[in-house]
Amino acid sequence: GGDEIRLTNRAWSFSRGELKAALGLEELRLLNDFGAVALAAPALSPEEQVTLHGPAADPLAGPVSVLGPGTGFGVALLVGGQGRWTAVETEGGHVTFAPLGAEEQAIARWMDSRHGRTSYERVLSGSGLACIDAVLRGADASGQVREPRH
Repeated sequence: GGDEIRLTNRAWSFSRGELKAALGLEELRLLNDFGAVALAAPALSPEEQVTLHGPAADPLAGPVSVLGPGTGFGVALLVGGQGRWTAVETEGGHVTFAPLGAEEQAIARWMDSRHGRTSYERVLSGSGLACIDAVLRGADASGQVREPRH
C-alpha cells in the first residue's frame, strides 16, 4: 500500500501517483526485480528452462518458481498460463538458512555470530559470499584463520 516507493539499496523514493501523472498513464503497475524476471520466464526457450520436479515435457504448464541473486536473494512465482500469467512477488529469501553438513553449519555459525539469525538472502548475497570464502579458507566464527592441519 501507499503512494511512496522507496528503493531498497538507494536513498531514492518517488510517488507512484506523481510518476503516473508525469508519464500520462491511465494505469501504472510497479513490481520488484524478480517479479519482472518471473514475467520474462515464458520467453525462455525449452533449453533455457530447468524442471526440478515432475515431468519436464511442458515446464511452463504449472506454477513456475524463479529465484536467484538480485537486490538480495529474489524469489517469485509465475502462475496462470496460456498468455495470462501473473507474477507473485515474495520475500522468500528471508527464510531461515537450513544448513546441511559441516561446511554449511560453519557458515551458519559465522553468520549467526554476526547477525543473530541467518537467512538464505544473507548467505547468498555479496557479504554472504565473502563469509563463505572466509569459512572455506578456514576462518572460525571470530574471523580468525586457523592453522591448516598437517
